[in-house]
Amino acid sequence: MALQTKLVDAQVGGQPYNTWSTFRDVVKCWVQYNTHFQNSFVYMNNDLWKSLSKEDQDIIQQASINQAKKSFKQAQEQDRKYMKMMADSGIKVIVPTDKELAKLATVARKKVWPVMDKVIGKKIMNQMRAKAGIQLVK
Repeated sequence: MALQTKLVDAQVGGQPYNTWSTFRDVVKCWVQYNTHFQNSFVYMNNDLWKSLSKEDQDIIQQASINQAKKSFKQAQEQDRKYMKMMADSGIKVIVPTDKELAKLATVARKKVWPVMDKVIGKKIMNQMRAKAGIQLVK
């Protein structure tokens, strides 16, 4: 609604599908920053999990890994599909190069992540830094 009423000029987040299905009437430009991902989850009762044999746990874990890989591939295909649909409808679609994305990531990590240390805490942010292979903040 804020985009439609021009209360805001832009939005960040979501996937190409979300923008195509919800905002295509007001969006003029889409930049594929690769900042937001739709996750798929597998849930199981912990007591039930612990009651399973190691072999059964391995089967479930491998099936979950296989599904996650399939889901990632499907998400990439969906992104390409909806970015093409946006472009075909007149929305300018920009896909930064890997070099451009790396530069953007560096800026965000240097300027935004320290702010997030204060918002959500250094412990959580340090978990993100560890996953990204970045030095932890004390």
